[in-house]
Amino acid sequence: MQGYVTWLGEMKFSPSTINQRLAAIRKLAAEAERCGYVDSETAQAIVSVAGVKQKGRRLGRWLAWVVNIIILWNTLYINAAFEQLASQGYAIHTEDIARLSPLVFEHINLLGRYAFSVPDSVVRGQLRSLRKPADALEDIA
Repeated sequence: MQGYVTWLGEMKFSPSTINQRLAAIRKLAAEAERCGYVDSETAQAIVSVAGVKQKGRRLGRWLAWVVNIIILWNTLYINAAFEQLASQGYAIHTEDIARLSPLVFEHINLLGRYAFSVPDSVVRGQLRSLRKPADALEDIA
């Protein structure tokens, strides 16, 4: 097993790729032991092989952070939109609310250039102003 790890390193696989492959082999060894294809000593020897040390930060952490921000952003604005609609006398149905998801991200630019000029109202903790419902209907038509 250690020879395989060395070979993967020589082939210039990244540490995360090596660890991912080791994890798959560990699971396979544990399952093979459970089914009786290998003895427990062999399975334990495979399972106990240490992974390769990873340097730097993992992209997954940043990705999770970005997804969490998108969900928070969307949740705040969905709530604000419902409050605006309710204050203007529109009927809010729980069935409509149940169909919404804060995981939608088409309106958020994940690629390209970013402008971080923040309006004063947002700096003061307020949300950006929402479109009027009638304007949104014109955009659909």
